Amino acid sequence: MGADTKKEEGFRADIYKDTKGIKTVGQGFNVEDKVTASMLPADVVSGKRPITKAENDIAYNKRMDLAKKDAREYLGADTYDKLDPDRKSVMDDMSYNMGKPTLSKFEKLREAVQKGDWSAASKEILNSKYAKDVPNRAQRNAAIMKGEQQALEKELLRQTVKK
Repeated sequence: MGADTKKEEGFRADIYKDTKGIKTVGQGFNVEDKVTASMLPADVVSGKRPITKAENDIAYNKRMDLAKKDAREYLGADTYDKLDPDRKSVMDDMSYNMGKPTLSKFEKLREAVQKGDWSAASKEILNSKYAKDVPNRAQRNAAIMKGEQQALEKELLRQTVKK
């Protein structure tokens, strides 16, 4: 079980302001970012109409492809390509959520992942502005990075059964 970016981002058809006041639509698409906006229909970016699920899915796939490329560049191809699928999904999710410029500032995280020091990598995720901005997402990603997927899955199952 890796990071689930689609679930983390949620979906809103109409433009809204995210927690930082940035105009966003669909699956967390920053319409103020030129690269991301270019993946979306112009009339959606301008706010003239909501994004459809089909348009969202196309843009999501493009944006995720870019996030994966950026995560691979950030870690280096050798490191990224050797990651297990769950840890790779964490890096992809963080890249999707923050973008390459912000992810690139996580120098100690990169070093820990390159060394395979999962405990240190987990701590770097939690000891960040990212963790303050999206605490639940950061907790889940840190747990996956540390290799605590089974505990995380049990907790999610417990919460689901409670509902």
